[in-house]
Amino acid sequence: MGREKAPINEASYIAYVARLKKEGKGFPMNNRGDVNYSKVADECGFHRQVLYNTLNDQFLEDLKVIGVEGPSETSDTEDHLAKKADVKSKEASALRKELDAKVQENSLLRRQIEALEAEVRKLKRERSENDEAFEEMLSTGRRCFFR
Repeated sequence: MGREKAPINEASYIAYVARLKKEGKGFPMNNRGDVNYSKVADECGFHRQVLYNTLNDQFLEDLKVIGVEGPSETSDTEDHLAKKADVKSKEASALRKELDAKVQENSLLRRQIEALEAEVRKLKRERSENDEAFEEMLSTGRRCFFR
């Protein structure tokens, strides 16, 4: 199967290299500054292993002639970084707002807990008083009123 596709892959690669030469561009670069084999293979319509195996000699020779395309322009990089910084700033602002809302919610819940704990203490105290009144009623036989 691979041998059958070799002429098709080679023709596709030659057309890609011709287009790069015509446009005055080099091979695409990865983030480490090396040639991006995957992107070249994608542009040609085959797997990157073809560049390592079948077309390796031709690719290395073309790489010497054409070279690797550097970052487009500094302004593009600066624009990209500015956009990225703007996005991160918006994300940080949204996170700050969310944090403030959560702090406010936490404060409200703490107040509710304090109120409920006070009510529990009050109810326990009333129950204790009622228990004492009941015990008094049982021991003396006198009638008493519960709250």
